[in-house]
Amino acid sequence: MAWPSEFFVIFNLVWIALWLLAAVGVKRGMRTAFFPLWFFAIGMVGNALWHPLLSLATGGYFPGLFTSPFAGIIGVMLLSRLWKLTDPALEPNTAR
Repeated sequence: MAWPSEFFVIFNLVWIALWLLAAVGVKRGMRTAFFPLWFFAIGMVGNALWHPLLSLATGGYFPGLFTSPFAGIIGVMLLSRLWKLTDPALEPNTAR
């Protein structure tokens, strides 16, 4: 099912705004801001897997096929960084 162009643009702009706000939140030390970034990183890796599968399923080129591997690499790098930034074992012990 194809999305109307207007919906696709608005949908993507809303997500971009959310991720930009999350980046600001992380910069300010807000732990909840990591959630949208985790979602973003997992989605990038998912895109790297799904776009080639969608191309196979449709029997030809599927939009995003050529760029999805690059997004997947960036997604893996971001996941690695997020893992280190949010690992509770690496946080300083504040309990006294």
